[in-house]
Amino acid sequence: MVSFELIEKDDSHVVYYYWPENDRTKKPGKVIIDRIAEEVDLELAEGDFWCSSSVEEQNSMRQSMNQMRIDEGKPELTEEEWPVATEEMRWTFYGSHAVHQIIKSYNAGSIPENGMEAWY
Repeated sequence: MVSFELIEKDDSHVVYYYWPENDRTKKPGKVIIDRIAEEVDLELAEGDFWCSSSVEEQNSMRQSMNQMRIDEGKPELTEEEWPVATEEMRWTFYGSHAVHQIIKSYNAGSIPENGMEAWY
């Protein structure tokens, strides 16, 4: 799980701290939303780490899912449902979950003061 807390908000930026496992004894990461450029930047928290999935791994998973669908008598996934990968996918184990929750609220017109996300 990851927790996050709003630390700064003005006309150009919204900034949050986030903590893996809500461990506030460790250095927090930062989620920085540039409201003008509509970009998000992430500074890793202590205890967070980068993950990646190669083009080959992503497309292999897509092929496996399509084979399972064929075996079940269902149509293969369309390009819209699951596009063929053309570049490596990168994400952070904790920070990406915080970003997802924050952006979901932000896009709905809300700037949450704090929150958390649990996925396991």
